[in-house]
Amino acid sequence: MSEMGLETEINDHSIKRLVDHFYGKVIEDDLLGPVFRNAIGESLDDWGDHLATMYRFWSSVMLTTGRYKGNPVKAHMELVDQVEPHFFEHWLTLWTEASEEVFVPDLAIAFQKKAKSIAQSLSFMMFERFMPDTLSARPA
Repeated sequence: MSEMGLETEINDHSIKRLVDHFYGKVIEDDLLGPVFRNAIGESLDDWGDHLATMYRFWSSVMLTTGRYKGNPVKAHMELVDQVEPHFFEHWLTLWTEASEEVFVPDLAIAFQKKAKSIAQSLSFMMFERFMPDTLSARPA
């Protein structure tokens, strides 16, 4: 860690710090907080299993540890009636803030790029993959 308190290395400790900081923001957020509190629990004290899953997830994403064995699409599809596509953009805004508050700029950007790709994939799977193709439905 540098003198400014920003993490200079991606490791289990810095991932935990980021995940904890990010979800501290999420639970208090006016848009995302209600969705997460409904799905996981009213306080961060209830979130132990979810946080542990997110530590494994981000370890697998950023350090290629293979610790995460879940299915993020399935988990998010269970919430499809509680979220809207713009929630992902807001999630990314909070993630960007949190990553910049925890990591030096180049590492924060690395986390942001991965998060953006993940958010785009999840949003596509939840909101676009099963939408009818309105162009092909038009008469010729």
